[in-house]
Amino acid sequence: MATVAISAVNLVQYTFTSWMPTLLVKQGLNVVHSLGFSAVMMAGAPLGALIGAILVDRIGRKTVIVPAFIITAILGLIYAQQRQIAWVLIVGFCLVTTIYILMASIVSVYMSELFPTYFRFRGAGYANAVAKILTVLTPYLVAWALTRVNANLIFYFMATVAIIAAIVVAVMGPETKQRTIN
Repeated sequence: MATVAISAVNLVQYTFTSWMPTLLVKQGLNVVHSLGFSAVMMAGAPLGALIGAILVDRIGRKTVIVPAFIITAILGLIYAQQRQIAWVLIVGFCLVTTIYILMASIVSVYMSELFPTYFRFRGAGYANAVAKILTVLTPYLVAWALTRVNANLIFYFMATVAIIAAIVVAVMGPETKQRTIN
């Protein structure tokens, strides 16, 4: 569970935030503006982390994580269709916000709570290692999509990863809120 959740959030977060300027250029925005737009959209990161930190304890881990993955998938698909600057910024800001709700909820809370205390460090380390290996492979997929297919394939990839993670967490993930950790 930890490997699926952390891998999905890392793949989505890294793919979108690291490639955002390039994706904006592919949408027809010039480089100077794309870097400024990236900065505006990344302002959603601290907001999302704050929202995630507040909600995860108030309403539960799965109750935050599953809808946030679904909303991330939907916003990613909507973002791919945007051509007007205002909507690129608005949807991009919302997308970054939901990604960082996931980052705060999964990375900071949920992942470690999935393991008993005696195995927590190794379990979280293993899950993070798998996620990082997948993240290292992602630039090759992105570069291939940008040169051979269409930039929208990247958003379809992110949406698919987010939906699969939402289903896995919803069906198999335990709710760890107020659960005694050994």
